[in-house]
Amino acid sequence: EAKSSAMSRADLSLAWGKLTTLKDFNEKALPAAIGWGGKRASAGVEFVHAWNDSMKADQFLAQRVPIVCGISLGGGSSRDHFVVLVAGSAGSVWLVDSWGETGSESSVQVPKPFTFSKPIKVTINAGDAIVPSANPFFGYFRDSATGDPLKTSIAL
Repeated sequence: EAKSSAMSRADLSLAWGKLTTLKDFNEKALPAAIGWGGKRASAGVEFVHAWNDSMKADQFLAQRVPIVCGISLGGGSSRDHFVVLVAGSAGSVWLVDSWGETGSESSVQVPKPFTFSKPIKVTINAGDAIVPSANPFFGYFRDSATGDPLKTSIAL
């Protein structure tokens, strides 16, 4: 339940949109949003942005680290939505979209072979999308004490 001291929707939008408030995101939004692998966010999970490093994003995804990725909607060149990409079994990659109601396009398998260095078009809950956007953004969650990226424990 949100309290008056919690971030407003505008604050959350700013945290995701510009990430100039990464400290606010890690201290306020993240602890309220996730519990990952039995570890509460307030117990040492932080979000790290890798900005436009597609090689690093590919490397982490191959190691089963879910990647937050900025995408373009409707074929434009702007970065106007964020999704999570997760490595599956046998080299598959799944895109998870939190936009709107849960539906058949909340989670879609992206075409093989997939790399963040070559944009692809997919249809998700938010609509037609280009992954990644022309102005790339990548991020991931890590253990703040060890610096180790958090990985999925099972393949999709």
